[in-house]
Amino acid sequence: MHGVPQACDPVRHRGPLARGNVYLAEIAGPDGGFPTWVRGDAPDVDMTGGILALAPEARRHARLLMGAMEFVLNAQLPDGTFERSWTVSESSGILRALDALHAIPGTALGDRIKVASTRSVARLLAMPNTDGGWGQHADRPSDVLSTAQAVPALARLGNPLAVSRAVAYLVAHQDPDGGFTSVPDQVGPRPLPFDYPVLTDIRTLTALRRASALALPRAKQPR
Repeated sequence: MHGVPQACDPVRHRGPLARGNVYLAEIAGPDGGFPTWVRGDAPDVDMTGGILALAPEARRHARLLMGAMEFVLNAQLPDGTFERSWTVSESSGILRALDALHAIPGTALGDRIKVASTRSVARLLAMPNTDGGWGQHADRPSDVLSTAQAVPALARLGNPLAVSRAVAYLVAHQDPDGGFTSVPDQVGPRPLPFDYPVLTDIRTLTALRRASALALPRAKQPR
């Protein structure tokens, strides 16, 4: 929730934001990773991806952010994915990592970030189903949340046609009330899945907003 007051009114909420920054800075581990719970616990890639909360204070926390970004880069697996941790979907882990790596442009890690991003996007481009959507894994049927989580990564570096087909899939699966429904994707206590319905709405709307910035080719609506 750190990003909410930052986005709404950073001046008005400067007190809570400053305290949040101090807290985050204090729990970072010596390897640059952030734990799920308290300082000293094992670092977690998903939690470390939360460094985007510190991006507005990049100058003040430059060393901490560089360490966290290196941790994320070192955690990438050979196939372009990341440990899923709190999620079931590969696209969720990729999205969280790439958003973190691209939160602070122009760093000395730029070349490594480009290679890692290309590898992750290649993984996503190898995964879409014939209906234009993504599943939680390569062998799973498409679902709205996994598809929505793939779109921002593809919109940043990927194939516009793949984004266009994914958007068509999402729009075709909107509920009559305007929301979006998907399979459970969160896991905790791991590995037990639980449903967090509003996450699908959030991710889908974010995906559609990211895609709207691209000049997309037309894609047929999936049947």
